[in-house]
Amino acid sequence: MSSYEAWLDLSVDHVVPRNVVKRLGYPIEWVEDLVNLRTCCRACNEFLNQFKVADAVPTDLGSFVALVAATLEAKREWVMRRHVSERAWYDEWMSSSIPSP
Repeated sequence: MSSYEAWLDLSVDHVVPRNVVKRLGYPIEWVEDLVNLRTCCRACNEFLNQFKVADAVPTDLGSFVALVAATLEAKREWVMRRHVSERAWYDEWMSSSIPSP
């Protein structure tokens, strides 16, 4: 794979999703801060589109950073489980789709 193709697969994930701004009232400047952004592959970012944060709005930036760290770990676990289930589906689909010689 060329570096250009890899770049096409690069995505930026908001660890604490942007939907918390409107849904829970998180400050937009915290959610858009670099402390809350991580690079990831496009597939992982799409797997995480359903991830929800329900924590109350932190009272200060330090508390928000702690929430980002905890949320990042939860998202890692979530995406690893999703990869396992997607891989199982793909392997089953491939084995049933390829005709035997």
